[in-house]
Amino acid sequence: MTHAISKTHVVSILLTLLFLSFASPFFLSFKPGVLSFKYQAAKDAKITVCYARKGSESFNRKFCPVVNIAKGDGTSGVPVNMRRISKVHFGFEGTSNSPDDVKLSDFKFANGIFEQKIPPSSIIEHNDYGNHRVVEIFNVKLYSLIPKIDCKILIILTTIFFLFSCKMVKYLAVFKIEQHHSRIDIVFLACFFGMLFVPMSDISTGESDLKENRTLQKYAPLFANGKINNDFGKNFEAYFNDRFFGRHYFIKYYENLRAVLSPSEGNVNVLVGKNDFLFFRGDKLIKSFQNAELYPDDFLRNIAAYLQGINDFCKKRGKLFYYFIAPDKNRIYGENIKYVRKVRPDSESRTFQLVDYLKKHTDVKVIYPYDEMLRAKTADPDDLLYWKYDTHWSERGAYAGYLALMKEISKDTGVQGITVKDWQKYAKKDGDLAKMLGGRKRTDAVYLKPKFHEKGVVCDRKALERNVPTFCDNPKGEKRIVLFHDSFMNGLRPFIAASFKESYFYWRYPNENIDTDIMKNSDIIVLENAERFTRKIISEYQAEDIK
Repeated sequence: MTHAISKTHVVSILLTLLFLSFASPFFLSFKPGVLSFKYQAAKDAKITVCYARKGSESFNRKFCPVVNIAKGDGTSGVPVNMRRISKVHFGFEGTSNSPDDVKLSDFKFANGIFEQKIPPSSIIEHNDYGNHRVVEIFNVKLYSLIPKIDCKILIILTTIFFLFSCKMVKYLAVFKIEQHHSRIDIVFLACFFGMLFVPMSDISTGESDLKENRTLQKYAPLFANGKINNDFGKNFEAYFNDRFFGRHYFIKYYENLRAVLSPSEGNVNVLVGKNDFLFFRGDKLIKSFQNAELYPDDFLRNIAAYLQGINDFCKKRGKLFYYFIAPDKNRIYGENIKYVRKVRPDSESRTFQLVDYLKKHTDVKVIYPYDEMLRAKTADPDDLLYWKYDTHWSERGAYAGYLALMKEISKDTGVQGITVKDWQKYAKKDGDLAKMLGGRKRTDAVYLKPKFHEKGVVCDRKALERNVPTFCDNPKGEKRIVLFHDSFMNGLRPFIAASFKESYFYWRYPNENIDTDIMKNSDIIVLENAERFTRKIISEYQAEDIK
């Protein structure tokens, strides 16, 4: 009897250790690593240090801290709040007038246990947008190895797992001896119970989800400030649901299955419309299409103050400022949306409400090419202005928006936009909405792309990246333009770069962390945002950010 009990306990302890290894993210955390560097600065400067996750090529704004360095020699650094990163980008925020103003050296990661010095072969230094130097580090492998253990959670989980293991071992023994079941049944049951712990084997530690574009639920401890968290159960459930291992795969396969079984219904992110058009459901776009909601007064006041602040900044320095709103796809192709009726006409939409408010209460020049795009659509219905399976506009749609923007700029500067006469047909059947929907195969849709070459235009990046500035040089152009923007600028960039001498693209909104030198040295400032992203301007940055 004693031998049997001892054997049961041994197996239970081994199972407990196995379960604890899966559940380690709940009680085991790691101290952030530190990226440090030495510098020589001819003057005070600001450096933006961005780092990206392993397997990701894009930088998240939340992982781009700004470092202030003082004139002279010194050492600085930033905490790296990821267990593994793939690359680092140093941007000098327009503070350098020459590559020698700031020199960086001796990059290394230190976390108290080891130091990983960056090999010179992993560092790229080059001049960006004429004057300002950029340093990029790639092939980074950072592991933060200082563990921090939540002893209370560890004790609770150990007790639960041990009791569960004892019960499961005894049940399996009875299952074999008394119920006369085979070893296959026992293995099946053991695997079934073991799989219950797979979701907790790798809990996400990120602050936000880039795919879903939202902030993840933070962990709320059971004991905090000497008190018991009475909502621990609800908080933990929300935390786990946002972060369990394989979450995106479960959602993906669920959406694929739903698309196969009900191809006409779409899913939580995508609405399937007429003529095989797909529309994004997120950001309350269906209500926006219906014009069911208008902007509250406090939002209108805040965004007006924010934009007026930028406009005042530009006027004091002899610059021109334009606020450009790219229409949503459902505005231009709303006739393809099924089962949804408008509450108000588009002329009473919240975007027109905003445009009218800005015209009455500010002197900001606002460009919303809604009418221009409807005219372009009516002139040739076969020229699709938006991709059928994507949220963004096509090259033809971007060109219609470009013409509206350049019409206003030309009035003030005399700079003439380019005219595209020749267009080439091409087929495309993929897009971000098609990926969100999954399952169903789609036929090619035909679009037009411009047949013109940006002769002499040189850009330092092939594609625009989040939080990383892109510069295009065009010796034949006039004026210097800075554009703060979102993903809709990808379609505009070739036309803009071919129209101006120097074009600076920043995939973010202007705020206090963006050094204003680059704005001071430019002639034209443009803030572009897609119609559905208008609320995010104020949710992320306030009016007082621009001084």
